[in-house]
Amino acid sequence: MTLTTDPKRARVPSAVSSAGEVRARCDEARRLEDAGRYEEAAELLSDFWAGVGERPRLDGLDERSAAELILRAGTLTAWLGSARQIRGAQEAAKDLIGESAARFEAMGEPSRAAAARTSLAVCYWREGATDEARVMLEESRSLARGRDSRQEARALLNLAVVESSATRYHDALRVLNEAAPVVGRLDETDVLRGMFHNELANALMLLGRRETRADYLDRALVEFAAASFHYEEAGNKQWRAMVENNLGFLFFLLKRYEESREHLRRARRLFSELGQEGNVAQTDETHARLLLAAGRAGEAERVARTAVERLAGGDELSLLAEALTTHGRAFARLGRVREARDAFTRAFETADRAGDPEGAGQAALATIEELSEQLPAVELLALYESADDLLKHSQETDIVARLRDCARQVLTASFGLAQAASILPHHLAAGDEGDDDDDFQVEFVHAEPATAELLRRAELIAGAGGPVLLSGETGTGKEVLARLIHERSGRAGRFVKLVCAGLSGESFEARLLGLAGGGVAGAAEEAEGGTLFLDEVGEMGPSAQAKLLRLLESGEAQRVGETLPRRVDVRVVASTTFDLALLVEEGAFRKDLYYRLQNFTLEVPPLRERPAD
Repeated sequence: MTLTTDPKRARVPSAVSSAGEVRARCDEARRLEDAGRYEEAAELLSDFWAGVGERPRLDGLDERSAAELILRAGTLTAWLGSARQIRGAQEAAKDLIGESAARFEAMGEPSRAAAARTSLAVCYWREGATDEARVMLEESRSLARGRDSRQEARALLNLAVVESSATRYHDALRVLNEAAPVVGRLDETDVLRGMFHNELANALMLLGRRETRADYLDRALVEFAAASFHYEEAGNKQWRAMVENNLGFLFFLLKRYEESREHLRRARRLFSELGQEGNVAQTDETHARLLLAAGRAGEAERVARTAVERLAGGDELSLLAEALTTHGRAFARLGRVREARDAFTRAFETADRAGDPEGAGQAALATIEELSEQLPAVELLALYESADDLLKHSQETDIVARLRDCARQVLTASFGLAQAASILPHHLAAGDEGDDDDDFQVEFVHAEPATAELLRRAELIAGAGGPVLLSGETGTGKEVLARLIHERSGRAGRFVKLVCAGLSGESFEARLLGLAGGGVAGAAEEAEGGTLFLDEVGEMGPSAQAKLLRLLESGEAQRVGETLPRRVDVRVVASTTFDLALLVEEGAFRKDLYYRLQNFTLEVPPLRERPAD
């Protein structure tokens, strides 16, 4: 369907009778939108607006009424364009909503300008332009803060949607933590309360999948139930359908396939009743993945094909790329190589056109995973290089694991199994050639060649990222070495030292993560963007070790007394005078934490073994 052939708005609008009537109908149309009743909202405005693709009539309207009518026409164009998958609808909506935002700003009405900017950001998000959407929502929040709690909540909740869709789940949780008190000021029946619980559940679900956190998945079930209750109170059928779709995906992750299928059926039925083809397609794509997991590739291909056909006519290119990737997997598992290759290529090109690097990288990875035995080595290498570049900023641990698996497949195809097993270490060793000790400006006094080699290794590790474990006797210079690693890492944040000896349980949690009361930050937050040095990590008790493991695995710092974690970008360098491997054998130190800290290890010899130093 295109803008020029929208059959649901055929009548020509009559002349506007009064500005008051327009404003009254715009207010009622907004309430209908909140209830998900977009067709009724459009019908209510039909005396002034012919429908999607048309500009409303503004004859005789004052500036305020004209801006409201343009905004409502723009938001309905966006919603109906998505529901009916009308090509070009989002661009048309952006033009109208952008004009209304400019009019409101010129009139000095920041709250209404914030409402327009939030709707405009959603249009950009639908097209896959998450960076643009993020900037607009931050601007919208600034305009609404302290003036309009509802518009501030809308901006924050949509920002959480954007962060989750960009796989930045910790950022989504941070935004939701900020949104919680704002949402708490809204009426119990406000649809935004349901949206808050839905987005919190969604972020917990996706983060639980990434970090294998069963507790997050359990919390997601509770939050989805709360979302469904609030949507029921608000009378919003569409968002109740969205919760059913999300529950279908959650039960799919939990491998409870029958429950997943039942929720997806309910979601599809509700979306079909509402005439929302785009959401029906999303439900079909999730169902196709479920069928693939169950080994039913033939059924998956048919369902995925339906999703692709529904999305192909609209503007939501990121969703189309995702459906094409699933369709390609189904083709590959049916042995239909040419069709699979074509679907993956379309998925890559569609995501690239949308400005969606994650989607394009996923398509390239899926091609390698499904067709590595059918494609020439040179093509596999090109695909891997594209995937590696596109997904380099991904926070998904499973994507990192998939990249590694694909690298092995590509190397094996290119060089054979034996050579592939040794090529990466050889490459890293070759990179050491030409290093100059004089380039490593240090205050670590040394004369021994072995110490110079230790410092050279520290420099290489400094630029690589990831945890570092320094071992050695007391007085060997471990803290100095840790500071050098921080300085050579290029990280802009601070070097923060935390002595672990004697800390355990709540005391360690408070020192490491901080306290909610009074807004006391912990060492992890103080080291944001920098390096956290944990001195004598081997002396931590079991509870403290668990807190540190969570920080290393998920980058989470949840202050004592807060309900949601904060995302912290911090590099951990730990030191120990103990033999941690022996402590692991004795059950005094967690094995998983030990392996996590061993990402890079440096042993600093005692001075008696460094006589020249």
